[in-house]
Amino acid sequence: MMRIFMASFPYSGHATPPRFGDFEAQRNWMAITLSVPIRLWYKFDLAYWGLDYPPLTAFHSYVCGLYVRLFEPDAMVSPITSRGIETEALKTAMRTTVLFSDLAIFMPAAYALASALYPSDTRKRLTSFAAMALQPLLVAIDHGHFQYNCVSVGLATAAAAVLVRRRHFGNDVLSAILYVAAIFHKHMALYYAPAFFAIMLGDAVRDANGSAKQSILRVARLGVVVILAAAACLGPFALDVSLLRDVIDRLLPFGRGVYEDYVSNFWCATNPVLRWKTYDATIMSKVCAVATVVACIPAGVLSGCKRGTGSDSRAVVPLTLAGTALSFFLFAFQVHEKGVLYAAMPIAALAPDAPLASIGFGAASVLSCRDLLVRDGVFPPAVLAVVVYACAIMYGCKGVCTRVRRAEAVVISACLAMVGATFTLPLVLGAAPLGPRYPYVYAAIDAALYFTFYACAWLYALRLLIQ
Repeated sequence: MMRIFMASFPYSGHATPPRFGDFEAQRNWMAITLSVPIRLWYKFDLAYWGLDYPPLTAFHSYVCGLYVRLFEPDAMVSPITSRGIETEALKTAMRTTVLFSDLAIFMPAAYALASALYPSDTRKRLTSFAAMALQPLLVAIDHGHFQYNCVSVGLATAAAAVLVRRRHFGNDVLSAILYVAAIFHKHMALYYAPAFFAIMLGDAVRDANGSAKQSILRVARLGVVVILAAAACLGPFALDVSLLRDVIDRLLPFGRGVYEDYVSNFWCATNPVLRWKTYDATIMSKVCAVATVVACIPAGVLSGCKRGTGSDSRAVVPLTLAGTALSFFLFAFQVHEKGVLYAAMPIAALAPDAPLASIGFGAASVLSCRDLLVRDGVFPPAVLAVVVYACAIMYGCKGVCTRVRRAEAVVISACLAMVGATFTLPLVLGAAPLGPRYPYVYAAIDAALYFTFYACAWLYALRLLIQ
């Protein structure tokens, strides 16, 4: 119901020609894949919403386009003549494709992860599932703003569920295939790459019982599985070097600078002082890569130390995913504010064990994307989604949680402070001379505040891995 309610509000770029927004981008991709030869998919009219996601997104767009064409054929005839079509039939058909994708991929994956984390406690299992299903940023971005994050996040969530339940090497193979599919649907799933690598590497070493040869063989087999899965996801693009180069050029936006909009990460928060945007983009991409790798190391090492097959180590997988996702969000190159969704999902999965932290992070994930959601006209229902999310977790944890960790109380207190700042700073700065003179000062302060919160959440995830 929350998804259907969100879908009744405007979408990204509604009635804002000439480029409109993400809704038009997704429609354009469907039209491209239906009417343009596959060799031109990643070359066609790049100035107007050219394809810039991996091939599984293109194939998914093709399937969705076949469905949408049944209801609004004019929107799928040609990428040129169909620009800017915004009929009710098109809106309903495209909203339906997101809902179908959500129900078919993300929902089963979320329940699988909840069942893996809490196999013997029905209430905790249902609370975990409800928290993931109602994660407010996913609902707002996919069903309000308009995207298909549910596919990539769902595939990665399914891969995590397999790892949590892991009993033998075959589980690693299945998890690797699912995760590769997640990356090749949306490359933002790379946020999880160090976590999956560290966990699978640790499992391979443990299974070998001290045999270096067996460890190397297991890792090599997984490497072959990853390569074959990647080739399958690339499809015809894997058979032609020039086509593959076109895909890579579209996926790696080095020319855009270290960041575009005001995003709550280290580079944006410190740019007013350190002026990162004045440096060459190539140099900054290397600096960001080093910083991201260094930030991911603690979570990877800790997961290797804590990982096992007992019930006490089940939380290691989602905590490691959250740790590396936050590392990428805080320090990677060209981060988008929606990227925090990849950290929010594993945190939501642990709602029965850390309810306040899950609620606080869910609220912060929406508030830090406030400018985007306000621009799309979906901020009010997104706030309502936060309330529904919080109520679901509190109801599910009623009578289950007997105490609140001190660190968790700090996280929720910080979140409340962020909420207060989010709604009071515009009033203060707008009334002061500073506001009109420096129109972006509020966005810069906002980015710094939420960077501080996410950095604390990152440290909190590492602390839980240590315990």
